Amino acid sequence: MDVFYVTDLTGEKIESAGREATIRRRLMDVLGGAPARPERTGRRGAA
Repeated sequence: MDVFYVTDLTGEKIESAGREATIRRRLMDVLGGAPARPERTGRRGAA
């Protein structure tokens, strides 16, 4: 099993539960072979 840590652009831990969920969904989409779908956060450019 491979393990890796995901950090923000400054190398800090992801603290936001919403941000973590978005990253998790996108990783699962990519790793599962399904295309990543855009998130609907209500903010432009937020992911």
